Amino acid sequence: MRSLGSSGVWELFIPGVGPGDYYRFMITSKTGDLIEKSDPYGTFFEKRPGNSSMVSDPFSYRWGDHDWIEGRRSKNPFQEPMSIYELHAPSWTKKDTDFRSWEDLSRWLIPYVKDQGFTHIELMPVMEHPFDDSWGYQVTGFLAPTSRMGTPVDFCGFVDACHNAGIGVILDWPPAHFPADAWALARFDGTCLYEHEDPRQATTPTGTPSSSTTAGTKYGTSCSPALSSGWTPIMPTGSGWMPLRPCCTSTTLEKRASGFPTAAAEGRIPMRWSSSVSSTTMSGPISPVL
Repeated sequence: MRSLGSSGVWELFIPGVGPGDYYRFMITSKTGDLIEKSDPYGTFFEKRPGNSSMVSDPFSYRWGDHDWIEGRRSKNPFQEPMSIYELHAPSWTKKDTDFRSWEDLSRWLIPYVKDQGFTHIELMPVMEHPFDDSWGYQVTGFLAPTSRMGTPVDFCGFVDACHNAGIGVILDWPPAHFPADAWALARFDGTCLYEHEDPRQATTPTGTPSSSTTAGTKYGTSCSPALSSGWTPIMPTGSGWMPLRPCCTSTTLEKRASGFPTAAAEGRIPMRWSSSVSSTTMSGPISPVL
């Protein structure tokens, strides 16, 4: 791989690579050790117990939620009522020791939510994670929907189906910590690249590495992987993008109803991908609204 100057980005072109192919990074540390890692910016991963990154093209999905996106522009979410149904998607689709698909969840969940009068679905973290019982709160792939239920395109299809049924989707996205699996984010290049360098702040009470967002440092210095290098991941929503907003899931409805401003409204987080993000502090989950 070759470095693109001072950008911090490395690149490599391999002909013949396509969706579904597996890959990993072999990193030479400053001390000369070879470290094998999955891609911290990967959008698709091998189904557990495997952990290789996989090539995917989620932006190839052709969205059909134009009416939803246009209708949302004319609404004021701070003044209109919201009723949110929160769930753990893999638990809804568990089948013995395996899981069903996003398409199955669409068929079962959307009619139920509509019948009960909910306006939004809130998903506990669907980002890639190695341990089922963590409910997704121990993330190793912050930009990848878990492969337990299908591909990134399958996940897009679920969001699309919700929008076409008039249901909004909220995602819990917990960047404050991550598991210490050797193949993932912890000491990624042999140093504290994604966790805090100060050992007093490097781990949570449960012993997992703590990203420096919990220490109040600036984005783009030493944050969680998806925020590293100053890039803020904003989830695709068909023909538009929605910003991240800091919130605690248990108080989402209260804050929205009382006019709690989003991070984007306050000018802290841009509406689209940006390499210029100002300082802010996160202590709980972040919820992109789709």
